[in-house]
Amino acid sequence: PQSGRLRVNMGNIYYEQGKYPQAIKMFRMALDQIPNTGKEIRFRIFRNIGNAFVRLGQFQDAIQSFETIMGGHPDVLTGFNLILCYYALGDAEKMRQNFSKLLSIQIHGLENADEDEDAEEAHKKADDDEALGAARVDGLRQELRRRQREANHYITTAARLIAPTLDRKDWGAGFKWVVDALKQDHEALAAEMEIEKALEHLRQKEFDQAITALKAFERKDPRVRAMAATNLSFIYFLEDDLAAAEKYADIAYQHDRYNAKAL
Repeated sequence: PQSGRLRVNMGNIYYEQGKYPQAIKMFRMALDQIPNTGKEIRFRIFRNIGNAFVRLGQFQDAIQSFETIMGGHPDVLTGFNLILCYYALGDAEKMRQNFSKLLSIQIHGLENADEDEDAEEAHKKADDDEALGAARVDGLRQELRRRQREANHYITTAARLIAPTLDRKDWGAGFKWVVDALKQDHEALAAEMEIEKALEHLRQKEFDQAITALKAFERKDPRVRAMAATNLSFIYFLEDDLAAAEKYADIAYQHDRYNAKAL
C-alpha cells in the first residue's frame, strides 16, 4: 500500500542526484499507484515532474504538468513557475493570461485580514502596560503573514520579469498592463511596479522621464514615497546636484532611519 510514496521518495533522490529522466519515470509510476482520492499528493507529484522537466529545459512538457495543477488545485508557486516557462518560450499572451490567474489565487485564512489588521492597529495604540495581549505570539497569524509575503514576492518577481517583454515594440505598454492588473487587488505592489518602471527609464538612459515618474510619488504612501526619494537622491547625486540629492536622502531617511541606501 505504500508503494506510491516509496516511488515518490525514489524520484526525489534521483532529482537530488541530477538524474532527471529517472526521477520523472519514478514520479509517473507513483501517479499510477496513488489513488485519485489522494488529490493533494498527486498535485505535488505533478509539480515535481514539472520541476524536473524545467531542469531538462523541456518547457513545453513542464507546462503540461503545471497547467494540470492550475486547473485543479492552483497555488502561487506553481503559477509563478508556469509564467517562467512561458517567459522562456517567449509567449507574451500566455504570460498575460497566467499573470492574471496568479493574481486571482486566494491564500486561505486571509479573507478577513483587513479586519484583523484594524484590530491589531487598535491594539498597538492602547497603553503598553495594559496591552499585555500584544506580547503574545499568534502562530497562525505569523504563518499567514509569511504566506502573504511569499506570495507578494512571487507576484512582484513575475511582474518585473514579464513587464518589459509583453510588448516588443513598446516596453512601457507592458509595464502599464502589469500595473493596471495589480491595481485591482494589489495596490501596494502596483506602486512598487510604477517605481520599477521609473528604474527601467534609467536603464534606457531616459533620465528626465525617470525623474518625472519618481516625483509623482511625493504625495503617495510614505513607504513608496521613501523608495522613490532614495532613487531620486541617487540620480541627483550622479548629476552632481548635491543639494537636491541631500533633500531627497533626508526624506527617505525620515521614513526609515535604517535605510542603508539613504544613509
